[in-house]
Amino acid sequence: MNAAPKHIDYYVRKYKALYPSSRIIVIRTNTIQHLFSSESARRKQVKEVVDVLLGFEKENGRENERLVVHAISNGGAKRSYGMMGLYLERTGRTLPMKLFLMDCTPGIPRFRRDMHALTFPLKKMSIFKSAPIYAMLFISVSAVYVCVNWLPYWVWGQLVWAPLFLLNDPRFIGADTLKAYVYSKEDMSIDWRDVEKNARKGEEAGYRVEKKLVEEAGHAQLWKGKGGEEDYWGWVKRMFEKALLEKYSGKAVVPNGSLKDWYKQKY
Repeated sequence: MNAAPKHIDYYVRKYKALYPSSRIIVIRTNTIQHLFSSESARRKQVKEVVDVLLGFEKENGRENERLVVHAISNGGAKRSYGMMGLYLERTGRTLPMKLFLMDCTPGIPRFRRDMHALTFPLKKMSIFKSAPIYAMLFISVSAVYVCVNWLPYWVWGQLVWAPLFLLNDPRFIGADTLKAYVYSKEDMSIDWRDVEKNARKGEEAGYRVEKKLVEEAGHAQLWKGKGGEEDYWGWVKRMFEKALLEKYSGKAVVPNGSLKDWYKQKY
């Protein structure tokens, strides 16, 4: 979300170096799409991506797909959620995804962290240009925080709770998908406890789950943390190998009750 071209280019170049024959799709989002689009609108925004994925599947056969999704921050996670939802809607099947790598995500709305994440791009702007945008974001983040924490779960179900719950539901993500979480306690945008809680929910559901806590790293720049690029990309490569080469004999369990019931639960 709101990523500068140079930041996107960094990840693309690294993946090209590691997997030169792989096809790469980059999906972006922005603050307006993230906060104010309905779920149906978000799915329309990724229609072309799903068209391409279905083309790959038709060309190679579903059983031969070796799809990996690397979601960076909550913007990446929500985009992935929309893509998976549209694929499921159109085919009646879960996306043939081997690895879902969640990088600095998922997290629930927390005022200070959300303001830090959304206003970060404003730091290079003059105060005259940034002040109106900052004020708009302050009002929006305040409203989201109040709705999420004080109103019934269904009010912000599509934006916040449905992704958290459904990303641990084998009806939405295949039971054989490896879920890998990489995160940092120094992240000022996403609370590491939210990430670990989602990982724990995945383990309880029966998914294969891997976690990596990176020390001394900022949000969406974990490769700058302790151990540097070698440690970060080495772990990513190990997750690829584990997901693509190791067979999983376990079984993820469908949670009891409907999504409407889940909204009523304390996450």
